Amino acid sequence: MTASDVLTALKALSVEDLDKVITAAEQERQAKREAGRKALLEEVRAKAEALGLSLNALLEGAADRDRPSPKGTRAPVRPKYRHPETGETWSGRGSTPSWLKRLEKEGRRREDFAIDGGA
Repeated sequence: MTASDVLTALKALSVEDLDKVITAAEQERQAKREAGRKALLEEVRAKAEALGLSLNALLEGAADRDRPSPKGTRAPVRPKYRHPETGETWSGRGSTPSWLKRLEKEGRRREDFAIDGGA
């Protein structure tokens, strides 16, 4: 029986019968999801063991990578550009600083202000 056949058959059901069908369908969906979850878990566990890892160690490592860093704990970004006279720097992130915009308008190239190894 296809989904199309089932949908056609639903039209003939009463509200009470439809409620029963919905309840049974939700239970079946949940059972299939749980079976799929268990199968996936077993597959991942077997692959982890083949690599010499426990599933817990594998999941802990993934959780650490997925968790965002608390504010203020990131390392500062190294500057990529330096003003030749004032020594002001810019990392290349965010808005272009006014000193660099002004120098670019004068015809200078951004690469002229690149810090060695930074750009």
